Amino acid sequence: MGLALAIPLIFGGLSPSSPIYQRSMAIGQMAARISAEQAAAQERACMNGVAPDVLRIVKAKGKARDLMADYWVQVKGGQSVNVSALFHAGVKPGWSTDDPARLASPADAGLKSDDARLAAHSDAFAVRGLTLDEARLNFILSGDMKSAIGQWVVLNSAGQISGLYDATFVQRKKAWRLTRLQWTGDRLGYSIPRQFCHMPGDVTPDRLAKAQSARIAAEESLIKAEARREKAEATLATTEPGPLLAIAEADANSAREAEAKARAAVEDAAYALSSAEDRARREAEEDQRTLNWDARRGI
Repeated sequence: MGLALAIPLIFGGLSPSSPIYQRSMAIGQMAARISAEQAAAQERACMNGVAPDVLRIVKAKGKARDLMADYWVQVKGGQSVNVSALFHAGVKPGWSTDDPARLASPADAGLKSDDARLAAHSDAFAVRGLTLDEARLNFILSGDMKSAIGQWVVLNSAGQISGLYDATFVQRKKAWRLTRLQWTGDRLGYSIPRQFCHMPGDVTPDRLAKAQSARIAAEESLIKAEARREKAEATLATTEPGPLLAIAEADANSAREAEAKARAAVEDAAYALSSAEDRARREAEEDQRTLNWDARRGI
């Protein structure tokens, strides 16, 4: 029960006019406001691409690593096995689990949490006698800490990379499980998963949209500041010497300062938008370039 709700209930027997009741209500409202402000700040950071704290990432990595290790133990004999327990059956994240974007298209095959084949699955890599490298290649925990994406490689007897897994994990009822597992052994190009908040690819569009909105708002503010300055200067030009002249001069100076600040804000917003667009372009180029590279073992 939240503090904002609990406090009024605790003092529910008191009269609304009671000082104790009124103070409890004020405390509850303050707690609700602080909670809402904290949630809004966390959402802003999440959508700006800020990763969760290191300890939470390490914990999620460990869960994902254990799941992949368990998966490999079950399938490594090359026989048909039931891997349903490793998946959140029928559960998907709030976005499509069909996500070939990070693998050289098309992926060889894949499993999803609603796939009937989970009960009788034979892994192509295990059949070929390959070995899972349990040291993850890449791993990203979502900013809302509800899902994660990981990549692992499989090695041949010479220790060379012969395949790649790309997996999606979701936490439900404090339990981490797979919801999707794709693999490729044909073309080993892959794209590194990027930090996301609620769903893959949501950070960059949001960053661009906010930068564009900020520039538009800054330009509109500048238009208003210019109009105010023009009006103030026109008033100053027609004001006769006397007490009103000093007031008109002060107003004109204030309007000029406001216009200068608005103009600087437009420049800052334009630079921020340009930087966001350049970053988005670089990321897109990097993603496309890595899809054409051979997979390499990460650190």
